[in-house]
Amino acid sequence: MRQDRTSVFVYTIAQDTGFAPNPFHSVCSLATCKPDVRKAAKPGDFIIGKAGAPRGTTAVFVMEVNEIMTFDEYWREPQFECKKPRRNGDPMCACGDNIYHRSPDGGWGQAPSFHGVHDIARDTGTTDRVLLSRNFTYFGAEGPDLPELHDTLLKPGIRRVWRNFKDRDRRELDAWICSLNGQGRIAMPTDFREQGGDKGCGPVRSGCTVICN
Repeated sequence: MRQDRTSVFVYTIAQDTGFAPNPFHSVCSLATCKPDVRKAAKPGDFIIGKAGAPRGTTAVFVMEVNEIMTFDEYWREPQFECKKPRRNGDPMCACGDNIYHRSPDGGWGQAPSFHGVHDIARDTGTTDRVLLSRNFTYFGAEGPDLPELHDTLLKPGIRRVWRNFKDRDRRELDAWICSLNGQGRIAMPTDFREQGGDKGCGPVRSGCTVICN
């Protein structure tokens, strides 16, 4: 991965289910949760998701923002039909994050997914942006430790976003990101493993939810 002087966002993932972010079908997408990151990020920025406690210094994914779509663009784009949740027993399809689109009355339509109606306001209230990456490394349950920073303590279990790093911390992060070289998805999400793999993300149904960040 090539890293110029752009923004780097770091945040803690409450649950690594394959939903937010969704690392499947050769594109890592962030289409739900973290509205502050989705609103602020621009092409060329990097996003790092780290595990929660007790693995709070472990990386889950790194993605370069290559493309930004609106919810409606994402919903209508044929290449991302595979990102719509499906009830076909395939856990990678069950975890689909392509769930929002404008309904005829102007409100938000929501496909049955990991997010229920109580999540619509948070997901859509301040931004309708979907972040897409083809230059990413998704570690899932196999993540290494993040680099140790000099001036910033990336505390485990803290649901916040780190963005403003002092120069020497940025150099550490930049070097680490460059060393990854965009390996794609190299493991399954942590919660796939915890649920036994074959169960994947669990059933897709209205009102089903994951803990958002």
